[in-house]
Amino acid sequence: MREHNLRKEFGFNDLLLILEKERTAIIEANFSAIKSFNAEKSRLLDTMSPDDMSEAELGVLKLNLQRNQELLMSVQRGLADAKGFIKNIRASAKLRTYGATGFIRVID
Repeated sequence: MREHNLRKEFGFNDLLLILEKERTAIIEANFSAIKSFNAEKSRLLDTMSPDDMSEAELGVLKLNLQRNQELLMSVQRGLADAKGFIKNIRASAKLRTYGATGFIRVID
C-alpha cells in the first residue's frame, strides 16, 4: 500500500511539474516543447487512477489542465488573428490602378 501511495504521489507531482513546464512553453510560444509534453502526460495519466486521488488533488489537476487548455486556445486565436491581419496587409499592399478600358487593374 505504501508503495502504491508513493507511486501515486510521485505521478501526481510529476504531472503537476509537466503541466507547469507546459504552461511556460505556451507563454513563451515554444511549440516544439509543448508537443514533447504530450507523451509524458499520457504516460503519467495512464499510471494514475482518479479513485486513488483526493478531491483536492483532482481539483488541482483539473485547474492546471483547464488553464493550459485556455492558454492554448488563446494562442490559436491569436495566430488566426495574426494570419488574417497579414493577409489583409498583403491584399491592401497591391497597387491598384485603372487600365485603358476603365476597369481596376491590380499590379503585383
